[in-house]
Amino acid sequence: MRTPLLLTALLLALPGVGAADEDAHDLEAKKAAVKLQAQIPLAVDRGVAWLAAKQRADGSFGTTFDDGDPSGQPAGHAGHRLGRTALALYTLVHCGRTAEDPAVARGLTLIRKSYKQLLKPKAPPGEAPTYSISIVLMLLYELYTQSPLVLDDEGKPEGDRAVPTARNPLGLPGWALRMATDCTKWLVRSKAPDGLFGYPSPMQKVPKGMKVPKALVNWLRENGRSDNSNTQFAMLGLWAGTRLGARVPKRALAELADAVLETQSTKGPRVRRRFDPEAGGNPADERYAGPQDEARGFPYARTRPRVSRDKKQLQPSMPVYETGSMTAGGLSSLLIAKAMLTEAEALDAKLAERLDKGIWDAFAWLDKHFRVDGNPGAVNASNLPPALAPAAQAGAPMGGTSFWPLYYLYSLERACVIAGKRYIGTHDWYLEGAAAVVGWQAEDGAFRPDGAAGWMDLPNTCFALLFLKRASLRPRAALVRTTPPPAEGDGR
Repeated sequence: MRTPLLLTALLLALPGVGAADEDAHDLEAKKAAVKLQAQIPLAVDRGVAWLAAKQRADGSFGTTFDDGDPSGQPAGHAGHRLGRTALALYTLVHCGRTAEDPAVARGLTLIRKSYKQLLKPKAPPGEAPTYSISIVLMLLYELYTQSPLVLDDEGKPEGDRAVPTARNPLGLPGWALRMATDCTKWLVRSKAPDGLFGYPSPMQKVPKGMKVPKALVNWLRENGRSDNSNTQFAMLGLWAGTRLGARVPKRALAELADAVLETQSTKGPRVRRRFDPEAGGNPADERYAGPQDEARGFPYARTRPRVSRDKKQLQPSMPVYETGSMTAGGLSSLLIAKAMLTEAEALDAKLAERLDKGIWDAFAWLDKHFRVDGNPGAVNASNLPPALAPAAQAGAPMGGTSFWPLYYLYSLERACVIAGKRYIGTHDWYLEGAAAVVGWQAEDGAFRPDGAAGWMDLPNTCFALLFLKRASLRPRAALVRTTPPPAEGDGR
């Protein structure tokens, strides 16, 4: 079992550390790793118990106004009743609950009755349809892959399952197949004009008693049409939808890949690529060093000027604030686009080359800014006019434990699991991240990075559990090379 390499490297770099000391430090680090591995399932059990206890009699998990003071919530995050329910159920199922579990059954009944509200031009106040619908698709896929299809003596599916077909590969019952088809079609139709996804419904009125800066309201109204956060969940939903049998046009997938690539910064510092070692080797070993990549991250929303159909230039939506959560999210979108195009046999060589560069450059950014105690942030002024660069640098959100750290770690887990990577540079991302996540668990079982109870407790606990369970969907074929290509004549 591998130790967190940063800690080990620091210990070994101390003056006077010899071979005997090195062995002793390595042994202590291994003991710490073994202890952590024993703590993880206990932390998951406590978190699941806390989450299940939050369910209401109607099957929902409340709204964001039910926990703590709502005055500090951004306007776009109010409510989320169905989205919270879908996220909680998705987490519970990943942690071992089945469709027969009372909590899952109650929540699923609510979603079956209510999901079409999300598909209407005006969704219920406070909902975020893109997130919610995407998680519903992820939930359906998890439910019907966790419970394998069972045939009776006559070869017919037991229970309410159907005979698998090309349009229904998992043998979903009729209601689930209709839900999967409806939700996937809605996502395909709901792309913003720039090719990404956002909050498709108009922003709801700010609730009474909720203090929101006027500048934030104006920014959301003018620029909240699409973003990398909504887009990464839409990509997850579309991927699950296709696995459930729904159809996504191949052209739409290629357009999505192009749109995500356009949000990535155009330039970045050079970072040496490190391949995941074989047989537990040391990723810092030069034999595992590859070419240099550019550390190009992703901001929350599009930053480059675009030209509309009438040839008028559109201005950037915001300065280039690259963050760990959006870089990992944008990276996940690129990986999912490559996976879906590969599975659809629609990935041409030119797009594959662009996707690979974007993927490796995003991993380089995560390597350069790696941390697990908070969401890293950096300013990339390469696309900004020189006059704006100093102001952008001064106002950059540089991260910290209160800046969506568990959302970032869940995004990091997703990118690494989909890519099949154990290391970010020389960091064992899971062991280092798990140590931080377990340390954020409160006595009641919830996960609170800032230590205070509040409206983020439920999503934070879901993100923590999904990270610890390494819950993300796996591709059917390897998407990146995680070990060095064989050298000439070495027989590999």
